[in-house]
Amino acid sequence: MRKVDIKNIHVLANIISPYKPSNLEQIVRDYTRKRNINYYHNKEYRPGSPEYLEQEKTREEILALPDYDIKYIDEIEITGKYSHKIIKLDLGVYTRVETHKDDFYEEGYDEYEVEKQYYFLVINTYHAHHIFTNFSELFEHSQIYKEMVSCGNDRMFNDLIKSYKESAHDYLYLLKKEIKLALREGFDIDIVSYTSPIHKSFLEIKGLNSSKKYYLNELDEILKIDYYWYENRKVRFGNNYRFDSVMEEYAYAKDNLVEEQNS
Repeated sequence: MRKVDIKNIHVLANIISPYKPSNLEQIVRDYTRKRNINYYHNKEYRPGSPEYLEQEKTREEILALPDYDIKYIDEIEITGKYSHKIIKLDLGVYTRVETHKDDFYEEGYDEYEVEKQYYFLVINTYHAHHIFTNFSELFEHSQIYKEMVSCGNDRMFNDLIKSYKESAHDYLYLLKKEIKLALREGFDIDIVSYTSPIHKSFLEIKGLNSSKKYYLNELDEILKIDYYWYENRKVRFGNNYRFDSVMEEYAYAKDNLVEEQNS
């Protein structure tokens, strides 16, 4: 089995054949139906009954399909964060003989037969519910699309972190979920610093209708907070990923502050 990190999913474009029969997906479905012909035989139907006759008609139609030369030759597992499995794919190859024509000469075309192979990916070879004959089709699958969006958000956030000095990183990590949501929607993040005591430095998350400003002196206070979580364990604010927003966690933390800081 091959394992491909979703960040490197582009390598699968080298595996799926770029040129193929336009009906390759239907060919794979027909092959799958014929290979599993016994699935279409229910012995509980009474011979001669309408259900039995309909079943036999379906079986005859399937048995009349061509015998396609398809083999499954490898397994590919797409992995995401922490190497967890997103989806497993089987690599199939369809082989057929085609007539090839050389360039035109005075005597006519030079024709000869060649064996061609076409590669595709499929989820679950028994049912073949999802057949990928084109690389772009992979992004239409919900699991892959969701993970690709997540990877894109992570990459944008990491690029943002690199653009600021280390002294600002704590603020960005503290508001990570809000920032990633804004980045995903195409909005900017700015940290505005003032040296004058008249103005307060702030981190601004821009939005469609309004922007959110978080003053750095207030974030500094939040970053100092320790509070108790489940099993009375001490947790530093910003390290608990069970909350959807920084303010939601802050609301919880205010009622569960570590005693030394609460006194």
